[in-house]
Amino acid sequence: MSIKYRTILFIIFLLLGTPAIYFAGINLIYEVMPLDIELHEHIDLYHSLLDGTADKKMQLVCILAFAFPFFAFAPAKSPKGEHGSASFATSFLIKKMGLFKKEGVVLGKYGSKILRYDDYLSLLISAAPGEGKTTAYTIPNLLTYLGSMLVFDIKFELWNKTSAHRRDVLKQKVYQFNPASLHSVRYNPMDKTIIDRIKATVPDEVKEEAKKYNRELLENEIEDTIQIRIEEIVNELSFLIYPKTEGSSAHWVDNGRSIFTMYAIYTIYLNGGTSISEIMELLLSDFGEFFGEEDDFESPREAFIMFIETEIAKNEEIPLVAREEANKILNTPENEFGSIISACGTPLRAFKSKAVRECFRTNDFHIEDFRKEASTIYISISEKNVSTYEVPLRIFIEMNLTKLLSQEATKKDKTLHVLADEFLRFGKLNYLMSVPALGRSYKVFVSFIIQDYAQAIKLYGKEDIDILNGTTAYKLIFPQANGTSAKLISDSIGDFTRETVSQNKSSTDKGQISTSSSTNLSAQALLSKQDLLNMNDGELYILRKNYMKHPIKAKPYYFFKDRKLKKLVPKEEDI
Repeated sequence: MSIKYRTILFIIFLLLGTPAIYFAGINLIYEVMPLDIELHEHIDLYHSLLDGTADKKMQLVCILAFAFPFFAFAPAKSPKGEHGSASFATSFLIKKMGLFKKEGVVLGKYGSKILRYDDYLSLLISAAPGEGKTTAYTIPNLLTYLGSMLVFDIKFELWNKTSAHRRDVLKQKVYQFNPASLHSVRYNPMDKTIIDRIKATVPDEVKEEAKKYNRELLENEIEDTIQIRIEEIVNELSFLIYPKTEGSSAHWVDNGRSIFTMYAIYTIYLNGGTSISEIMELLLSDFGEFFGEEDDFESPREAFIMFIETEIAKNEEIPLVAREEANKILNTPENEFGSIISACGTPLRAFKSKAVRECFRTNDFHIEDFRKEASTIYISISEKNVSTYEVPLRIFIEMNLTKLLSQEATKKDKTLHVLADEFLRFGKLNYLMSVPALGRSYKVFVSFIIQDYAQAIKLYGKEDIDILNGTTAYKLIFPQANGTSAKLISDSIGDFTRETVSQNKSSTDKGQISTSSSTNLSAQALLSKQDLLNMNDGELYILRKNYMKHPIKAKPYYFFKDRKLKKLVPKEEDI
């Protein structure tokens, strides 16, 4: 409705509606006809209204009479949402979403207020390069989040700018994992300290379970359970190094995995623990050295077979799994031996590096301790080394997540926030992708940070990214540069119903002009693909699960624009 029509309506309401309400009030309250009241009595009533002595009911009538004309300027009733009801979130709706928290994950700013949430829900952040995801999300959260964190840190920027604060101010234990460095924190999922923990905790767990279900312990149940836990670690690790494949390569990968599993179980049995480094060195050994001089082997292969047969396959003290894998290898055709040894060694190429071997030889921390004491570990790697060290990185990330997702958290446990910045560069991480659907019970959640959806779909496939979209509760949308990403985001928000009024003028036979109007309803995207591709710097949209059609128009929370946060980050010349 145009301002012209609203003004005319205002005048009509003022001249007709206001007097009608006033006179009707007099009639109902004082039970007299308005025309029976003299002018000076109306004036006296006016003065009593001003000094507050008038009847309360009459005061309400006069307020209504005065306000009535202004209804002409009230917003027109929104068209029915038959084509969509998307709209931008109001302050009331944002409060209903629970985003005005004092602590938690920082999302952005709404006016002068910082938007935070404190649940264990994962989120997906999409931002073109250089659009502020690091300065407006990653660094602010590293400076303020009080729980434990696992941080993907390509280029060492996050370590350089935030690690000192988390260590010195937040009083957390802080580690840096860098498989390319001799100074890295060391991690070994098969370390003797980890095996010893299993041996120490399993007896009580088994006894408690038997007591819970009122049953007797089975013969050797404790020893068998310990062995099962050890084999679970080896099995998870072997499938990370040798993922399932299809086609002609599946046979070789499967046999390579068998050799690794055999060696792992064998060396754990002998030494109480082992490492990938030790297995790699054993794989490269001259097996003839394990036997006396009287044993004269015609080839390294013959010594290798003798070692497997005598030390593992026929040794009944060795766990059954290792013996089964040994027999499988012994039954391999002679012409395939070279290929299966190669299949076992190829994925371990990175472990030929001294830095990687030392990094995985022993163990300096236990990820489950991060639940008891707030701690942060940075996975720092230079861009040029990401592909070279893909297997060690995958082992570190996935094995630690598997450990966290193996036992539900208690009320007192700390949360663990996985800040997966540029996670697509680390290759396929299947356990990481499963956290949004499973992690809430374990107090583990992930911030997935990508440049665009097209990259994610290329690596994981559309089905997996659709699942990720559905299981992440929050979406942060920075300016976009990819049309595919923009279209997906626009579609997920949906349409609103747009009302258009068209007027037609026509002349009658008598020369008079008649006007007719019609109203049409149509669907229009609340945020179109073009809107998202042409966002201005400093714009941010936040989407929340169950409120997807009500995006929040927010501002990025740049750390360098906040005086307190800016002081917490070292200057470039001091790094």
